[in-house]
Amino acid sequence: SSTVRRFQDIGLRDMVTASSPFSKDPNKSEGSLIIVNADRKDLNTIDDLKGKKAAAGRVTAFGMYLAAMGEVAKAGYNPQQFFSGTSFYGLDRDKIIEDVLTGKADVGILRICYLEDAVNRKVVDPTRLKFINLQPEDEHICLHSTALYPNWSIGSSPNLPAAYVSAVTAALIHQKPTALGIHWSVASDYTELDTLLRALNLGAYQRFSRLWFGRMLHEYKYVLLGAGAMLLLLLTYTYLVSKLVERRTRQLRVSLERENKTFQEAKAANERLLRMQRAGVVGQVSGLIAHELNQPLASIKLYARALQRASEAGTLTEAKMKEVLEEMRADADMASAIVDRVRQYAKGRDSGRQTLALSELA
Repeated sequence: SSTVRRFQDIGLRDMVTASSPFSKDPNKSEGSLIIVNADRKDLNTIDDLKGKKAAAGRVTAFGMYLAAMGEVAKAGYNPQQFFSGTSFYGLDRDKIIEDVLTGKADVGILRICYLEDAVNRKVVDPTRLKFINLQPEDEHICLHSTALYPNWSIGSSPNLPAAYVSAVTAALIHQKPTALGIHWSVASDYTELDTLLRALNLGAYQRFSRLWFGRMLHEYKYVLLGAGAMLLLLLTYTYLVSKLVERRTRQLRVSLERENKTFQEAKAANERLLRMQRAGVVGQVSGLIAHELNQPLASIKLYARALQRASEAGTLTEAKMKEVLEEMRADADMASAIVDRVRQYAKGRDSGRQTLALSELA
């Protein structure tokens, strides 16, 4: 039944389900029995089985693996990481029991009623085994450790004509029961099975697996191709734009470097010109200062020479000396005033303006 339900999202539908005299309800005929060695006092609940070695049928087997993993998921564990390792033996259920009894496996997973069959065949003494998570026997006469699910089912694909579905369904239901009393019936409740598939992330609830990706690729191939083409165009456009921006940036950097070099050269030339101008101004100012100071200094020199000659000739009088010293002091004041005006100009101070007669100045 799990196979039919796992592919219901692609149109597979259940037609009939096997029903047996061991179960009162065809909706509750399938399950698993979890066994451990009776000597293992440390193994009593599902929690105790975490990290242990297991033996089971197949990874896709419902009663001999999946149903038991549903109970692991109910206990709050990740089924894919629950056991440290699992040995799969297909339909060789006796090998599963043997591994548990010999200690090769800590826990075994059997399909419902497989234990009773082994006991009838005298393969195992049930007292040597202990059963984990045992459920009440209200719905099924065989021991089971899990919830119960619909039994073997036959499903139809969406391509099968409705007339064929009806004919096959009617033919199967009217078949005579087998020697064990198994016959075809109709299951009406798949709630527990859907809950199990959801917990195990299987079938319609399967996401991000290889099968899921394959189905998505097949169903949305044209959309994915279009999206891929758009993405390729976008990547190409982005690459071309980045190259263009890179080239423009390189050109701009070269231009800026050239402009900066030109600016530095102009700055250096301007600094040289300013130095030359300052040198010229200094020369002019120096000449003007020398010219202005030369007159009072020359006068002072002449007056001093005149006093020296008068003293040597014995003609120097007190009145003459006083007159010459006053003239020398006036020339010294003139030189001092020139120096003060130059200093004020150098400091940027305004010396003030005066109104003078041009004739007197000349």
